[in-house]
Amino acid sequence: IFERGLSAVLSNPNDSVSLWCCFLEYLRRRVEDWKQESKEREDLMKAFGDATEYLDTNYGKNADTQALIIRYKAYIEATKLDNVTGAKKIWDSVMSSHTREAQFWLEYIRLLRQVNDSNGCRKVFTRAIQTSNDNPELLCESYLKFEKEEGSLSDLDTAVTKCSARLKRAWEQKTREYEKAESARLAEEEANAKKEQHKAQKRAQKKAEIKSKMEKTKRKHEKDDERDKESGEPEPKRPFVSKEELSTKSKEEDVKETSTEKIHDRSKDPQTVFVSNLLFTVDEEQLKSTFSPLGEIEEIRLVKNLQGASRGYAYVQFKNESSVSAALAIDRQELRGRPMYVSRCVDKTRNPTTFKFPTTLDKCTVFVTNLPFEIKSVDIEDVFKVHGKVKEVRLVTNRSGKSKGYAYIEYEDEVG
Repeated sequence: IFERGLSAVLSNPNDSVSLWCCFLEYLRRRVEDWKQESKEREDLMKAFGDATEYLDTNYGKNADTQALIIRYKAYIEATKLDNVTGAKKIWDSVMSSHTREAQFWLEYIRLLRQVNDSNGCRKVFTRAIQTSNDNPELLCESYLKFEKEEGSLSDLDTAVTKCSARLKRAWEQKTREYEKAESARLAEEEANAKKEQHKAQKRAQKKAEIKSKMEKTKRKHEKDDERDKESGEPEPKRPFVSKEELSTKSKEEDVKETSTEKIHDRSKDPQTVFVSNLLFTVDEEQLKSTFSPLGEIEEIRLVKNLQGASRGYAYVQFKNESSVSAALAIDRQELRGRPMYVSRCVDKTRNPTTFKFPTTLDKCTVFVTNLPFEIKSVDIEDVFKVHGKVKEVRLVTNRSGKSKGYAYIEYEDEVG
């Protein structure tokens, strides 16, 4: 079974080492008398050489990283064959690769104590506390305990002196390592604090910029409103504008240009309509193409701010007053996908705004709600015209022209 396992050449060298250790333990149990030469003892000692050769051939020189096989051989040499010198040579070769590891030194010392080699233990302890650095406290504790149990007072004093010096060096080394780690930690904390301070400064700067921009915009709007108030122009609600529309506006907010708008002549109000809820990108030419079929136009004045951008409303002045009625008829007609609000041009300071629809009971009008948002006026008219002649369908929309889900249907007479 062992030969079949070795013929597989396991991919992990540790598995092969474990397999060889099991085989060596099996061969050790076959030896009955260690004092006499026998085939079983010869097979065991030969197997140690075969194991080393097999591992070196298939995995390289350092396949047995923990030296399990040769440490086992040293144990056999010292305890079974009384060859302490041979065992020491084996352990010296092991310690050449594990000189800084306390556990290897302690195992070496336990083997020497097992064969009653006290002088050998002292020599190994001296080497161990000088070279091992992973656990000098454990080595010193074991050394002092050994001298208390095995040595004389002189030996104990010597051990105390050696251990004190070694522990002092260990403490100094740990202190240096701690100071180095603490210095690195403080440097990292200082760097993080600087980063946080820099971020806080950037946030404060950004906040100040936003506040300054808001105050600047507020002052600009106040100036625009004051100017409109002085000119007597009606103040419309600011129209909704999408991000795409805003992108077409000028970003140079700091430009201070003098407005070239004309002062509105109130004597022309009867032949003028006020148009609002316009896209900021609508210009005079588009307004002219919309209103010119309704009558001859004398002037179109698109109200702009100090930067020359449209404010979303305009005045259309016709030559004849009769054209105003035709213009009012296209109230809420879409211009470039957005309903425009058309109303008479009146002086709000002298003529308060009145609601354009009747506020008393209207027996010719029905109110319909819970409508689909995508429905059109023509669709509503098709449904309700079977009950009578429909005079007008008023589908209520928001400023962007989207239906609010309800409408008014006005019939020619009360019968409908």
